[in-house]
Amino acid sequence: MTVFEFTDYRKFLLAAVQHLKRKDASLSFSSLAVAAKVQRSYLSQVLNRGGYLNADQAYLIAKRLKLSEPETRYFELLVEVDRCQLSERKARLLAELERLKTQSQKTESVLKREKVEIAPDFLTTYYSDPRVPIVHMMLTVDHYSRDTQLIARRLRLTSKKVQEILSVLENCRLIEWKGDQIVVLKSFLHLPVDSPLHRIHSSFFRMKAIESIQDKREDDDFFFTSSFSATPAIKKRLKEKFLKLIQAASKEIEATDPTEVYHLNFDLFCP
Repeated sequence: MTVFEFTDYRKFLLAAVQHLKRKDASLSFSSLAVAAKVQRSYLSQVLNRGGYLNADQAYLIAKRLKLSEPETRYFELLVEVDRCQLSERKARLLAELERLKTQSQKTESVLKREKVEIAPDFLTTYYSDPRVPIVHMMLTVDHYSRDTQLIARRLRLTSKKVQEILSVLENCRLIEWKGDQIVVLKSFLHLPVDSPLHRIHSSFFRMKAIESIQDKREDDDFFFTSSFSATPAIKKRLKEKFLKLIQAASKEIEATDPTEVYHLNFDLFCP
């Protein structure tokens, strides 16, 4: 649950306390009132639409809830919209709310990845050949990192090509050799959607998916395609649900000891 799912700050606060107090037993409406420097009775009036929060109180409550900077701004805007009486200003506030909500639905807002500095030339090489990130991920698996010939056989590559890919990964400072084994220095990278490399990188992996469909390599591989009629609101909710799935899956993936490499594509578009 995030604040971006709400258009009413009162409903968000009611839901947030119920949701977050499972992790923070000290969180309650009383603790929010203390944080906002108001009486518990006044906060109750606000939640029952008998009063309003001001900008300072909104900031303090967001701080108590440990909202991120974009989440805090979104929450503050919800409070401002609720108090605003000027239609022209309210329209501007609503536009900013929508912009922040759209930004929150980008994958990089869900996946918290450490920024990896890679020289532009090597970055282009990394993302313009799908075999490079695939080998990168395979090296996070112990048996592949100890024997690169397994990579060559699995991907149907020559030993020379595998060595070329390893050189690219070394130059990107993503791997290093320690004795006879390769150690992955950085494993989780994310290419922002506004990168000029995004389209070509995504297209290459769609082609890899087509190859897998044609080869039918694994019995438990899963492919699903569907055309459906709905509304823009439904499309938006589907995207939000998938972003939540990405976030939850990412935590599971990072916590596991990998034994194989998989790939996942997700496409939602208007043809």
